[in-house]
Amino acid sequence: MIKKAATDLGVGDLYPLLAAMVTRKRFDDIMDENEKNYNKRLRYNNTQEDKERMQTFAKRYAREIVTVLHDINKYRISYEKVIKYLGMCSYYLRLTPS
Repeated sequence: MIKKAATDLGVGDLYPLLAAMVTRKRFDDIMDENEKNYNKRLRYNNTQEDKERMQTFAKRYAREIVTVLHDINKYRISYEKVIKYLGMCSYYLRLTPS
């Protein structure tokens, strides 16, 4: 699912990096099948250790991060954000989609 979504966004083989960037977690932690609680897998705890880990990660993968940000389909993200926003507005205003 992560790979397909990342491919649809134009990231291709860098999907583990995109997932790590979005969640601020290591891809291995996201995919850890020993942890059955998905929320725990995805939750960013914002501890000093987590912040330091992300700083190290960003330095180590700086070139790849730039590649992901360059290659990602920005129009698709914008479109999906607009659709999500409109859906949220519709929900809060109790409107039905037409």
